[in-house]
Amino acid sequence: MEAAQCFTFKNVLTVPFVYFLPIAVVIGFPFFFIYATIGVKAVGVFGLVVVFLLVFGLFKLFIDIISKTVEICFAGNRIIINNQEYKKDQILGIYMRDYEERQTSIISFEIWFVNGKKLEITDTEYRNQYNPKKGDELYAFIRTLKRELNFIKTKKDNFRAMQGRAAYWYSRKR
Repeated sequence: MEAAQCFTFKNVLTVPFVYFLPIAVVIGFPFFFIYATIGVKAVGVFGLVVVFLLVFGLFKLFIDIISKTVEICFAGNRIIINNQEYKKDQILGIYMRDYEERQTSIISFEIWFVNGKKLEITDTEYRNQYNPKKGDELYAFIRTLKRELNFIKTKKDNFRAMQGRAAYWYSRKR
């Protein structure tokens, strides 16, 4: 039996990012309400800056607390994602950034399963700066994914690309 090839992605979220809008409202609304009722007269515009920084800091702290490390291993005819084992034919496809042709080190992909479930993995550090170590790991991951699952890049979703999400669909050769 061949050795498993593993990839570790640190500081990622496995929760769809759309869920964070209500969380931001829950965190921010009380502070902005207090500022609107009391703070405008007491501290003026400076208070608004402090409230923005406080809300941003709390939201960043919340994201750091729920971020995790995801390990994906390819072993034989199985793929292991955080100690959950799947057969390779259970994976329908994956939305990913184009790590082969573009230099990007932002982790963003969605693994779609045959049963309709999906696993979204998103980076918590959304920087435009290229990290060569992370970029090389993502390049190796996409190459391994294509080889192990027999996937090819089949299409680009322009709507997802406009949102800055993983826009390229990789699936099995037909």
